[in-house]
Amino acid sequence: MSQTNPRVRLAGTAAVTLLLGFGTGFMAGQQLGGGEGVVELEVPGAVAISAFCGKATVHGNGTKVSFVTSAAQCEIEAPLSPAMPLRGKLDVSRPGKYRCKHESTQLDCEGPL
Repeated sequence: MSQTNPRVRLAGTAAVTLLLGFGTGFMAGQQLGGGEGVVELEVPGAVAISAFCGKATVHGNGTKVSFVTSAAQCEIEAPLSPAMPLRGKLDVSRPGKYRCKHESTQLDCEGPL
């Protein structure tokens, strides 16, 4: 039976532990969101949609808009008519499709769908 230097064993164990930690962190980040990705937002009945996600505002005509964000929350404005602006918050847990429905004078957003 060959004997390994204790320093070599310690260095090997530390390297394996470090790699496992990075791998676990990467997989958790993929599952929990984080990182930049495409968000597709639909607001049925809207004449236009504006999404502000911390850096810039994205505008779209009609009921759908797509944008790239790494923000966890976006402020949404989607008027159903010029006299009826609706606002709400979109919690972005990961890239994907989201939908906002109007509840009285506010938007109620859900997703990813």
